Amino acid sequence: VSSEQEIIRIIKREAEKAEYTRLRVFTGKPRSSPPVSVTIMNSDGATSTLRTQEGFNSAVGGALSTRFTLAHRAPIMQEQICSEIGLLGDGPAVQQILDGDYSFPCDTDHYTIRLLDEAPSLYAKTARQVLPEQIYLEDYQYYWRTAREKTQSSKSLLHFGHMKAAAFSDELSLIQVAKINICLRLGIPLDRWLGCMTLLLEKEFGADRIEKLRAIGLWEADANFTFKVLFAHRMMRRADEQGLLPHEQFARRGRTPNDGTLCKIWHWDYHRTMHINHACVEADLGDCYDAVNHLVLATALRSFGVHENSVKLLLSCLQSMSFYLRSGFGISEDAFSADNDLPFMGVGQGCTAAPPGFNAVSTLMINAYKKMGHDLEFRAGWSDVVASLAAILYVDDTDLLYRIAQLDMTDEEFVAQLQVAVNDWVYLVQASGGHIKRAKSFWYITLFDFVNGVATPRRLPSMTSLRLTIPQPGGTDVTIPLQDFDHSSKSLGVYSSPSNSGVGQVDAIKVKGLTWAAKASSSPLRPREVWHSLTLQLYPSMFFGSNCISADPQYLDDAIHSVYYQSLSSLGVNRHITRAFRTLPARYQGLGLREPNLEVLSAKICVLHRHFGEDTND
Repeated sequence: VSSEQEIIRIIKREAEKAEYTRLRVFTGKPRSSPPVSVTIMNSDGATSTLRTQEGFNSAVGGALSTRFTLAHRAPIMQEQICSEIGLLGDGPAVQQILDGDYSFPCDTDHYTIRLLDEAPSLYAKTARQVLPEQIYLEDYQYYWRTAREKTQSSKSLLHFGHMKAAAFSDELSLIQVAKINICLRLGIPLDRWLGCMTLLLEKEFGADRIEKLRAIGLWEADANFTFKVLFAHRMMRRADEQGLLPHEQFARRGRTPNDGTLCKIWHWDYHRTMHINHACVEADLGDCYDAVNHLVLATALRSFGVHENSVKLLLSCLQSMSFYLRSGFGISEDAFSADNDLPFMGVGQGCTAAPPGFNAVSTLMINAYKKMGHDLEFRAGWSDVVASLAAILYVDDTDLLYRIAQLDMTDEEFVAQLQVAVNDWVYLVQASGGHIKRAKSFWYITLFDFVNGVATPRRLPSMTSLRLTIPQPGGTDVTIPLQDFDHSSKSLGVYSSPSNSGVGQVDAIKVKGLTWAAKASSSPLRPREVWHSLTLQLYPSMFFGSNCISADPQYLDDAIHSVYYQSLSSLGVNRHITRAFRTLPARYQGLGLREPNLEVLSAKICVLHRHFGEDTND
């Protein structure tokens, strides 16, 4: 490429970036500035807002310290096994557990035993082959030469740009690789790896309550690179090749959130068609990444074939990390860190080892849950193929699937069956250090009444006596709400219900579209820019999850065209153009807007094409 062509390419890229920035400002989601205040709840139940840097840092640091020590609630921390495994997972008990030779002390929690008993079978699938513990020159140069230089990282200011520049020199690359490999060989991190800049973001625009602040850690660039190679690349590649991950886990390569939603809809459709009583419990995890116990994490990672020193290095960083808050006041001068007798736990928001680590722990939970007899089998009517599915997990989003064990069971007996299964899942979660978030939990139960031979789902007013509870870490049980048969709830970004009417998702799409149209009409954007916003922002937002829609075609068509009608003026088109010309291709003098039902059909065909030829249980 000549210098002239390169300059032209840079100019075009900067112009496109400037235009997209305008689109994001006028028609995108509102973006909040770094927080400069935080609202906390006092001991008397009243709330107070702190607006000084000292008060802000003290409140947020205290809240995050509490969050990072939640995993100490796990029963394994109060038992003899804790000292035998070790906080860094380097105790003799870990290898014995992997080999299946460990005798659990008599005081060990039942669900902890269930959880750790799944490690030997996973370890056996790896043929007891341990992944390499060193980083190679090729790993370093391949990653950093293609890395995005402007990625934020590194409290020490040794950022992506330094690593990227070093990757183009063999000598400098070898120096960086040698430093990393010394850390891996000893299981001891560099001192600067123990400093993390924590970026505070508002989960909801304008909400400064302390529980609504998301803390993202900006780790040292070379530390995050090391963990990405060891865990996200090598460990997860082996997990895919050797079938270590259960098919209930949808946060993995080759899967999307919509696949999980489709499986839940399939569960509802299957049982509704067969007129079999069934249920679905939404039991989302609270603080999932921050509430992972390190003893369980170490055992899970070792069962996936990760070297002991690699696990020790990761846990050393997590437990000894010092966090510097970055807010609207700037970067704090003082850091908060753990006490020596109560180290931080979790897998670290912003750490590249967090998703693989959580996948490893959730694999133990799912396998133990299925061994306790809570797996479901689905048999195809024509092909006689049998598929099994116990739950749908996508990081913290969890849907537990159930059907009535015996057709002659009473309603109370079916609810009792659900309660036993839910308790088993919750106690397994608690054994790993986590808990179920009550505010995001609810359940559906579909009970059929037969009147003159016609099956009719029972509605909510006649089921108010049914209760389902979720055990909490403190020992109390809390009741979660029961939703109606056709009430649409949002999960994995899509609204769905046991009736599978699709109305909830279509209504949500319409609200998104009309909100965008209102922003576009009140903005100073030119029609050409509005067309770009339509293509780059509105279409991906409206048609996300379209392969899960089964609404009446006319209802969907009316909803989408009401959005198109409100958008025509901003697009520079007369509103009186007929509906047919809105979606007619440009070659036939139409506007070329997307036909909603055709989008849904093509999305469903795409799913079939993507999974064609795969095993049913994968």
